[in-house]
Amino acid sequence: MAPLLDARAAQRAITTPRLRPQANGLSLSTVTRETNKPNEPTSGYVKRELTLDRAADAMLTDLIQVFRMATDTRLTASHVVRAILRAMAACRPLLEREARRLGPLKLPSNASGRARERAEFERQIADAFLRGMHSGDSALNCELE
Repeated sequence: MAPLLDARAAQRAITTPRLRPQANGLSLSTVTRETNKPNEPTSGYVKRELTLDRAADAMLTDLIQVFRMATDTRLTASHVVRAILRAMAACRPLLEREARRLGPLKLPSNASGRARERAEFERQIADAFLRGMHSGDSALNCELE
């Protein structure tokens, strides 16, 4: 019951996000509450925490730039990530099938010196994503709503 009355915990819950450097990349700590702004859907947006290493950050930046140039718009990382998630959700059954084929995996440590293990772990998941998105029946089962 004491944490419910903790003023510092309440303050942390409503604090503005901050970008802070980490040994293995950048961490964007954000609140996970909805924020409604004028002219936005009433459901609002949910901000999430995401940590990328330098290589992943470069890949995301490059992907955003590809879509900016191709569409001649000033879209943001949020636009691109939401679009990617929408596409992935359209293929969820196929992605789930490929994820199950992976079987149990051991989550690698975030400790220094474990980058190779993390890269291999993430490569296995990326391969499952690709197999799901490129499977022979993906055209039949992947439709955007």
